[in-house]
Amino acid sequence: MSAVLTPDEGYTPDPQIAQLRIPPHSIEAESSVLGGLLLDNAAWDRIADLLVDADFYRYEHRTIFAAIASLVNASRPADVITVYEQLQSLGKADEVGGLAYLNGLAQFVPGAGNIRRYAEIV
Repeated sequence: MSAVLTPDEGYTPDPQIAQLRIPPHSIEAESSVLGGLLLDNAAWDRIADLLVDADFYRYEHRTIFAAIASLVNASRPADVITVYEQLQSLGKADEVGGLAYLNGLAQFVPGAGNIRRYAEIV
């Protein structure tokens, strides 16, 4: 009969490998970029050259950013309500936390003044 090992038995993780598993990210910076855009669509011009939706670590943030980008690029306003409607039309509103999550992004953002720096962090 062979010995059965538990997953941790005989295994010493390499710290460098462990760090590679999670890419560097800042959820706070991502949230600040999204919240800033929801409050001030003019901020789009300051970050559009820096970010695409794939730059965001969280799926929810990638999806919300894509919805904002779609609206702004169509010369339509992107605020909590219009982004929520856009996400609903795509069937993704619940996946990203719904209206409550979008409200939270807009409510707890430090402001759009430093949005370019937040985008650089993302």
